[in-house]
Amino acid sequence: MWSIPDTLIGALIALCGVVVAQLVAMVQSRIDRNHKQSVHLQQKYEEMMFHFSASLVWIVDLNGSTNQEAVYSLAQCPEARKCLTLCLLYFREIAPYANDYILAQETYYNSVVLSYSENCVGTAGAQVILKCKDSNEIFNNFKEKKISLENQIISKSKNYTY
Repeated sequence: MWSIPDTLIGALIALCGVVVAQLVAMVQSRIDRNHKQSVHLQQKYEEMMFHFSASLVWIVDLNGSTNQEAVYSLAQCPEARKCLTLCLLYFREIAPYANDYILAQETYYNSVVLSYSENCVGTAGAQVILKCKDSNEIFNNFKEKKISLENQIISKSKNYTY
């Protein structure tokens, strides 16, 4: 027959085993959750970098436009906006640089629209150089903002990629 102290000791050992198992399960769950979050952030970072890279084609298309319809169709760069949206949702430290990039795009676009005329021969990019006295400064500002965002993406990549 079992004595009461032996039964209590056995019950306490069993209870300790259950507590230890629960603690291990909680730690494992937290590690798994952190891993899933890390993978999710990595995917979103890669998606943000993809949208930024895709937005670089916008300036080439805009400068190569040869009619009013093509110029107006490029009023906004959806890929740059997607990049900004991902930055606002997941990577707040990069968001100001993405916003500055979009504002520089808009400034350059406005100079193209003001300079472009279908009556003149040449692409929209050529016309903005010929007609807008500040075109070089505006384009350099655009390049500066692009490079600034690119540098931020590269410097922060170590936090989100493996």
